[in-house]
Amino acid sequence: MDRNRRSVLITGASSGIGRACATHLAQRGWRVWAAVRHRTDAEHLRAESDQVAPVLMDVTAPQSIQQAVGAIDGPLSGLVNSAGVSYASPVELFPIHDLRQMFEINVFGVVAVTQAVLPLLRAGGGRIVNIGSVAGFHTLPCFGPYSASKRALEAISEALRMELDIPVSIVVPSGVKTPIWEKSAAKTSALLTRAPAQMANLYRPLTDAVDRSCEKAARLAMPVSRVVAAVEHALNADSPKVRYIVGADTRIRHAFGLLPYRLRSWLISRMIGVNVRS
Repeated sequence: MDRNRRSVLITGASSGIGRACATHLAQRGWRVWAAVRHRTDAEHLRAESDQVAPVLMDVTAPQSIQQAVGAIDGPLSGLVNSAGVSYASPVELFPIHDLRQMFEINVFGVVAVTQAVLPLLRAGGGRIVNIGSVAGFHTLPCFGPYSASKRALEAISEALRMELDIPVSIVVPSGVKTPIWEKSAAKTSALLTRAPAQMANLYRPLTDAVDRSCEKAARLAMPVSRVVAAVEHALNADSPKVRYIVGADTRIRHAFGLLPYRLRSWLISRMIGVNVRS
């Protein structure tokens, strides 16, 4: 690929937002380094576009990050931290191992990759775009761990923005039509299956209600192209926004998080059909 083109590293490029960003930016003339975990994902990306250069990277493994960054043969114009996981469970039933793994990917991985590529970003006059979530504004029942990781990403993004000499943006969507819905549902089901039957039954009315709410949200999810457009603007704009709130639903949920707690709890109860404590 032409080394003189603008270049970007995108994590989580095997599917979802990361993959959509990788293929779109390649079509726009960017030199795209697409970080994926598995060789099969790398092969699929190569088959899809000869303008994408896949690199194997596990964002939870420092050596893997260093090897992947070492394969990048020039400065970077941008970094898109898109790797992330989402699944739901009541906090009491959420195994600590899985909680740590969620933070390893959603938070610590973002920091580790950013630290590793900052010299390349400075050399290329680059910028950082982090993929956040409306869950970072407020939480819903069973989404406490995920919301905590995305709130942490909000804080990390804000700190980087104040500390660095390069622009930092966070893109905040709500529901997006990607495979994350199926992956999340499968992981959530596995967590509940592993829980003691007595405890799983105790939470069953709540978890069933949350499942129904998620199924509805998945049907109404926005196309991934809207998130890609926000990422592209953050990478190209002379003055990129600090935060890109993508979609009318996201704006409503952002405002929802500003409501008094008791009113918000009452509305959540109405929304999912199960009373939550106010």
